[in-house]
Amino acid sequence: MALAAVTLAKCHIQNINILAQQILLVTVIADYVEESKRFIPEAVAFCQGALLMAVENEENERAPSTAFPISLPHRRMLFVTEDLPKDSVVEPVKFSEVFADKEGAMDDSDINRCRVLRSLIAVVQKYRLIYAAHEHTFTATFSPFVDLLKRIPVSRLPTVVGDEIEALTRSMEAECKARSRLTQMSRVTTEKSMLKMLEPRFEEDFDPERPRLSRDQKRKGAKAEKEKLQHLVKKETRGAIKELRKDSSFLIRKQRKETAAKDRDRREKTKRLMSGLQSQQGEWNKELWESGKKKKK
Repeated sequence: MALAAVTLAKCHIQNINILAQQILLVTVIADYVEESKRFIPEAVAFCQGALLMAVENEENERAPSTAFPISLPHRRMLFVTEDLPKDSVVEPVKFSEVFADKEGAMDDSDINRCRVLRSLIAVVQKYRLIYAAHEHTFTATFSPFVDLLKRIPVSRLPTVVGDEIEALTRSMEAECKARSRLTQMSRVTTEKSMLKMLEPRFEEDFDPERPRLSRDQKRKGAKAEKEKLQHLVKKETRGAIKELRKDSSFLIRKQRKETAAKDRDRREKTKRLMSGLQSQQGEWNKELWESGKKKKK
């Protein structure tokens, strides 16, 4: 692969026979990278430079590599100068014909140019299908091809070659346009909330000497009475809950005091009983010692 890439980039194209050989080489490279979709810049540059030789290029138009000639008439090696019959049979380039000796080599004629150009169009179509998976670089890679394909004098070519060029141009241009739609990064815009405007309320019968008059009028009526009763109910409910809490805490404190008094009384009674029993036991032991029934230890 490295040798083929170097050959495409540095092998000087001196005649149409060498150009056909290079086209066959770039076709082999396309078969090699068809599954891996590996990008070969030398192959793409060669196809672009070969298409440049099929148009009426100017001196300021340079090929993408140094392998292509820069002087006339060699830089227009594939440019068809005369009108060919529309029903001409354009045979594919044969391998044996391309790599034959000098006597059997291809001559520089319009029909041979058309044959080589057809092989070039086929390999460009193949690379378009292979690199269709490269969504982000497809447009940058194949946009120059579209411009060159449009400049090829299709009116001078046979119908079969002209149709293939037009079909490739339409498909490649449509795909470039479809993949050139870039989505610019932008911040999320949110609607700004307007300031809440408060409209003043004017009282027509406002009395500055009695400013509470209008407020007192709102406190009259069924609605005002209902609100007053609701407020009173809430107030009484809070008061009742407060009193219940006080009573509950009082009962708990009283119960604790009674329990503590009972415990204290029980401990005192137990202490007195134990003291009486101990004194009786001591007197009983003393009597036993005095009577001699119990020996001292």
